[in-house]
Amino acid sequence: MSIAVSVVIPTYKRAEMLGPTIESILDQSHPPAEVIVIDDGSPDDTEAAVRRFPSVVKYHRIENSGQSQARNVGVSLATSPLIAFCDHDDLWKREKLARQVALHSKSGIDFSFTNFQIVRNGEWSQSTKFDTAPPGYFDGFRSTPEGLLSTRSYYDDLVMFSPIFPSTEMVSKKFFDSLGGFRGELGRNPTEDWEFHLRCFAHSPIGAIEEPLAGICKHESNMSGDHYFNAVGGIELLEYALSHHALSQKSREAVGERIVRLCKEAGFEAYDREDFSNCSTWLRRVPARQRDQKEKLKLLISSCPAPLAKGLYKIIAKALRRG
Repeated sequence: MSIAVSVVIPTYKRAEMLGPTIESILDQSHPPAEVIVIDDGSPDDTEAAVRRFPSVVKYHRIENSGQSQARNVGVSLATSPLIAFCDHDDLWKREKLARQVALHSKSGIDFSFTNFQIVRNGEWSQSTKFDTAPPGYFDGFRSTPEGLLSTRSYYDDLVMFSPIFPSTEMVSKKFFDSLGGFRGELGRNPTEDWEFHLRCFAHSPIGAIEEPLAGICKHESNMSGDHYFNAVGGIELLEYALSHHALSQKSREAVGERIVRLCKEAGFEAYDREDFSNCSTWLRRVPARQRDQKEKLKLLISSCPAPLAKGLYKIIAKALRRG
């Protein structure tokens, strides 16, 4: 007998995008038992956009609280043993749920994720997320007819590279509840799901499916399109992990290393925006011995009085264009 799946969609001000997402979920070869749309206090006509679908699609409105809390509320309302999440603008291929249910059923795992492609203006990318993984990243997984199964904790690996997105994951409700769900206090952080996935990846086994079964839609209104915002959010999230996760010394070192990398990214993004104050703030957090020549130069410029920093920035930018 197939295992029932409840699908949870957190949404905010995306009434015009919900239709294709819900349609791709209802078109699954393994139909969901229910689709729970959590409206995170949208000021638009989200309810009307949801009510046009069959009764299997349920609408629930909450006070604006952020994606993390919206997902938690959705899971609390779910009646199925398995939960799948889908963001309000993403798309699923028809076999997505069936493939993951088969993997969970056969292996008895509590958490899995699939590969995915980026979708821009209706066009699916040729490359996939797994294609960008560091060499040997999946060596800790073994192959089965249904998919890949991890044989160890992947916490440290996920700190350095994340191959997962909420719209690709499936989790048992009992496992979700045992972890305490998403952290509501991180709900405004653009990388809030990363913290939940770190806790999931600390356990073994977990499953993965190499085929790209989801499309992650990118458009101008995506929070994920702001690289500075994401880098700063990642720093906040990893500092939260240092304070709240039970970590080995090895894991703490991995988190610290990634924080340094994100400080560099945030500093460079701030510099490119001529936000010299924040550039200086983030690059100063990089240990002096780990700064390369470009980072040292940008820190030096950013540490100057604002008018001088701006003048030097323009001189160097002009010289680079000529070069």
